Amino acid sequence: MGVSEMRIIRTTEVPRWTENAGDACLTIEEYYEKMLDFAKTYQKSGMDMVITVWQFLTFRPKMKAFFILPVSCSKGEYKPSFSGCRGNRGMIAVTSSGELVPCMQESGYLMQMGKHFANLHTDKLKDVLSEGPYLENICTTVGTIRETNQKCASCKWFEYCTGGCRALGLLYSG
Repeated sequence: MGVSEMRIIRTTEVPRWTENAGDACLTIEEYYEKMLDFAKTYQKSGMDMVITVWQFLTFRPKMKAFFILPVSCSKGEYKPSFSGCRGNRGMIAVTSSGELVPCMQESGYLMQMGKHFANLHTDKLKDVLSEGPYLENICTTVGTIRETNQKCASCKWFEYCTGGCRALGLLYSG
């Protein structure tokens, strides 16, 4: 079909999902189990599209390789200057109402918390991407996360996971 890559994203228990679908969501454990089953089946299928399973793994059938995503750094690779989220540094998320958010996974929480960065109905994208709170948020480094989050800072695995997914952090710990 000409599609070279697919991304599968787990629906998380964000406010909008919970309001509309209740508990009709795979737990993180169920998600990992189902995605492992999917990966095994896909590998055997002979198809060669690159598959990224959000917050879990990327596999590249042509290369016969896979990468475990929660592990951001191998031993000795960690640098405090790494981006706190590589995803939000490479894409812009805009809600249906024009709100600019660092990540669509966070949109409901940010709205509930009254957190506002910009709205593209009133703010110029060029200005928002030049300076201000939105730019500061998406440019947060893992070093800053470590400095401001004692739970993460004290974890022996921090230099491997680099603080994990910011949206999941917001979901599970605020």
